[in-house]
Amino acid sequence: MKVPKDHTSSVVSGLKVLHSTFSKQSVNYRVLGSVLVAALNGKPHRVLGDIDVLLDEKDYEKIISGLKAAGYILKRKQKFGFSWLEAEHDGSLGFTFILIGKFLDNYFSYRLSQNIELRISNDYLKPTKYSLFGISFEGIPPRSIYEGLKISSLNPKRTMDRKVVINSFGKSIPNGATLDKSFKVYFRGMQLPYAYIIFSKLYNFYGGIRVLLGKKYEIWG
Repeated sequence: MKVPKDHTSSVVSGLKVLHSTFSKQSVNYRVLGSVLVAALNGKPHRVLGDIDVLLDEKDYEKIISGLKAAGYILKRKQKFGFSWLEAEHDGSLGFTFILIGKFLDNYFSYRLSQNIELRISNDYLKPTKYSLFGISFEGIPPRSIYEGLKISSLNPKRTMDRKVVINSFGKSIPNGATLDKSFKVYFRGMQLPYAYIIFSKLYNFYGGIRVLLGKKYEIWG
């Protein structure tokens, strides 16, 4: 797929802000999603929607201040009880903060509500350096990228992403943490077995229906 030149310029601009605002400020973050796929590919394989970021909440104010200084407009959005933060800038790839929580000794903790907590193992989120257009940033391991794409099989964008990722691996899928063992949901401190996997499969079905109705797979954005 041919990517327009103005989009490439937008991606470079966003990555420069990512590097200056996140990497140079020693922020604890991970880039997720299609930007990592583009990095594995060596260039954008399709038009990228934004830069998905997982962020430690202790760095939240620093990042908000930095993005505002760079001219980004921040918008808090919510749907079906799930909230996220978006940062937009004309002519530059935006940011979507899907998860803002705490990096603890063994896992990343995200509170969906007062009683419900999502925990993601640190092995799944092990900081891994990537580079795109000569700009470096922190992401998650290649195996984790692969695991995340498996669970969203009805998302048309992810179908293309999967092909690019598998092609970048060559003949073998790299070792690493699997999604089913890395994502755990707790209710009032008690683990709910298979809750995240069940939810992900249900959402994949729901997202597929949204696509058939001419809508985006994701509820955010």
